[in-house]
Amino acid sequence: MSSRDDDELGGSESESEYGSEEDTGSDDESDSEEDVENGEEDKAAEEEATRLRIRTDMDDMQRMMVDMEKVKMRLQFRFAAERQETMGRLAREEKEREVLESARRKAEEEARSRRVEMGVQTDTIIDVLPQQMEIPESPHNCTQLNAVETVRSEDIVDDPPPK
Repeated sequence: MSSRDDDELGGSESESEYGSEEDTGSDDESDSEEDVENGEEDKAAEEEATRLRIRTDMDDMQRMMVDMEKVKMRLQFRFAAERQETMGRLAREEKEREVLESARRKAEEEARSRRVEMGVQTDTIIDVLPQQMEIPESPHNCTQLNAVETVRSEDIVDDPPPK
């Protein structure tokens, strides 16, 4: 074997060594490419999962906001109904007070008019009494005089005590 053969053999050995290095390098590159692809896929999956969680959270928040708006509207309607009911109750109470006040005033006026009427009758009887005394006594006049005195004593008893 010549040196040339050695070179060829050596060359082939070096080529085979070089080739094996390429194979090893390409395996490493393949692994790293797969890792990169897997990493990119994982990253894409994580991003998609994150987007999905964010979207789900946003949808949940929107549903909660809609629910809160519904609760708010129900409360507003309830408060409006309560205000209306309170205003109606106050109006009824005011009307009732006015009716009672009117009835009280009417009763007071009737009582006052009865007292005035009784006073007028008493004054009339008292005015008539002296005139009857001037008339000579007769059995008929005495009966009238007794009736007048009876009416006057009843008037005094019937007056209600002052408040």
